[in-house]
Amino acid sequence: MPSTVTTNNVELTEESRQGILKTRLYRIRATADIPAQRVTRGDLGGWVESLETSAGEPRLSDNAWVFDNASVYGDARISGNAAIRQDAQVFGEARVSGDAIVSGKAQIWGTADVSGESWVAEIARVYEQARVTDRARVRDRAWVFGEAVIQESAVVGGTALVRDSAAVRGKAQIIGPSQVRGNAELTESWHSLALGPIGPHNATLTVNRTRDDGHLLELQGWTGTIAELRTDLQHRPAAFWESQGLSRSDGLTQFELALSLAEFSTRRWQQ
Repeated sequence: MPSTVTTNNVELTEESRQGILKTRLYRIRATADIPAQRVTRGDLGGWVESLETSAGEPRLSDNAWVFDNASVYGDARISGNAAIRQDAQVFGEARVSGDAIVSGKAQIWGTADVSGESWVAEIARVYEQARVTDRARVRDRAWVFGEAVIQESAVVGGTALVRDSAAVRGKAQIIGPSQVRGNAELTESWHSLALGPIGPHNATLTVNRTRDDGHLLELQGWTGTIAELRTDLQHRPAAFWESQGLSRSDGLTQFELALSLAEFSTRRWQQ
């Protein structure tokens, strides 16, 4: 790719490498100072597939930048004062805007939108139609997908999964191994409770507050209420409990202690 191909404050150099899916990526170079990023004319940046998307839109706006070994490709766009750093990847039709930062080995794809002063870092994943905005943080090995929204000053980290139409906002800090799904709405850290390892398969039992001040339990893909799980457990055969050396009686006792704690939490949500 000739280095004379230029758009806004950036040009493609002739240095290239192969990205995933055999995408050819080119290193960028600043053609003007970008004070918002502390980038000086002539500075080399990260990697992009092209300077425009397939629709002819600029890949990077005037004050946005791709640093280090980060890469942006597909029809992804970076605008505002947003920065993509280190080894992060933004692709598909994803958008990163405002003063948002994507860093570490984080990946943003699908039609995901990262905006405001938000930060997606480390090995986090944000994809499908998920949104991260305001001053929210998604870090560690957390995954946010579906139509989930992380906003305001919320933090999602550890190995947490936030999916479906769930919302984590306010001052909530959800640090895995929680699963937040369905119509869950968490505005405080105590709106979610993760208990484990529990049961014969050392699973994690998660109970989350829903938008109607109700609750939703999640256990290895099973979802329902506290009452429904109690009924379900009573009908599980002895083989279920004994598969990992746990008697039915001990297993039911263990779950009952966890469900009692979950009930205490749900009553607090309704006050």
